[in-house]
Amino acid sequence: MSKGPSRPTQYHRFEFKARCYDSSSGEIRLGYQLDDLELCERFYLPIQNVSLKPAVTEAVSRAVDLLHLIAGISYWKMFCPPSISLGTHALDQRQAHALREIYLKGLGEFAWHHELSLGDRLRFEANLPTENATPHANQVGVGEALLLPLGGGKDSVVAWQRLFSRIGHEQIMGVQVGTSPLIRSLGEWMVSE
Repeated sequence: MSKGPSRPTQYHRFEFKARCYDSSSGEIRLGYQLDDLELCERFYLPIQNVSLKPAVTEAVSRAVDLLHLIAGISYWKMFCPPSISLGTHALDQRQAHALREIYLKGLGEFAWHHELSLGDRLRFEANLPTENATPHANQVGVGEALLLPLGGGKDSVVAWQRLFSRIGHEQIMGVQVGTSPLIRSLGEWMVSE
């Protein structure tokens, strides 16, 4: 298989902008910026007007933060700019390392096809002391279930099988990313396993 052309580099800075969850509508808005180009990703949860305990509200806020950071991979990879700003995100060393690994490993095939070395472009600076690390989900009373984004492709199936073999079906919740009927059927298949 031959490698494709290198990616254009017309953008030099990628920034994580505002993110928010509107509990009245179930909408999550995630903002990004490539130099002066503003981008917004929207997700909708099928839960509206729910009153949450303060600890759970904090857990939801942290989950939205994590979604913002991970969903940014789709926008960053458009031009792979060498400068990344976390905006108002606060990451400890463990989180910064995990985020870099998610981007590097998640974009491995992409990087190979475009003859890119992403290691020197992906820098997520830790700006939070380890003693202020995010508490584990059990510490705030929201349980142990893992959310698995389902995009309908082979990666979703592989991730499901690996998690299923390690922790079992009961602790995995699939989250449909996109509106394709294929994604819905994949989710239904996973539930029936």
